[in-house]
Amino acid sequence: LHRIPTRKLRKSRATRLLSYTKYLILAFFALAIPLYHGLREGVAIPGFCKYICPAGTLEGALALLAHPQNAPLRDLLGLIFARKLVILLLLTALCIFCYRAFCRFLCPLGV
Repeated sequence: LHRIPTRKLRKSRATRLLSYTKYLILAFFALAIPLYHGLREGVAIPGFCKYICPAGTLEGALALLAHPQNAPLRDLLGLIFARKLVILLLLTALCIFCYRAFCRFLCPLGV
């Protein structure tokens, strides 16, 4: 996507500040949410995967929903899927203008 000829977002003070969002995501979605649910309910949930990560939406949900036999599953989609689909679409658009936008700004795995 980055090879599409458009004006590119260059490294700047703003992009360096945005790079710190992955640390906040790591603290909240990868540590705090699983710890909270683990202590409260006894079962930790993967907060980052459940609420943010677009990989499952792209590789799992969209592929599953594209098949005609799975049309009844479309009625089960909820707010979490809609939110993750919006994140996926925004990241796809951002990747056109910024090299490795997901890795640079959101992904806590590299932290």
